[in-house]
Amino acid sequence: VWRWICQIAVAPYSYDWIDNLGRHSPTELTPGADTVHVGQRIQIFDVVSVVPGVQWTGRTRGGPRRLFGDVCLTYAAEPHPAGSRLVCRIAYPEPRGLGLRSRALEWGDLVMMRKQLLNLRALAERDAQRTRNSPRIG
Repeated sequence: VWRWICQIAVAPYSYDWIDNLGRHSPTELTPGADTVHVGQRIQIFDVVSVVPGVQWTGRTRGGPRRLFGDVCLTYAAEPHPAGSRLVCRIAYPEPRGLGLRSRALEWGDLVMMRKQLLNLRALAERDAQRTRNSPRIG
């Protein structure tokens, strides 16, 4: 799951026709994309915290911050009895002064993030299944 969370640096994995200018998000892991570091730009966020293999947290940068306020989000791979759980937590600023933009962002993120998490889950489960089905040597 962690590798797919890092893959968000490559593509959004939500509705590509909206979020990725019609380009398809890759369905295979991109070599080298499995490392996220503080200061890295991912989509409209600057990474402000990383616990490798567990979570990364981003904060809106520049123009998006002026438009939507100081939004922070965390993607995490949490332990779960069945393996791991993919979680995203997002914190929005108080709507004071942002009005409809803030509300539109919240509802838009609900739809887009749900699609993104479902896509990432499907890809991570597919890869886990491939690993379970691959022949063992030795």
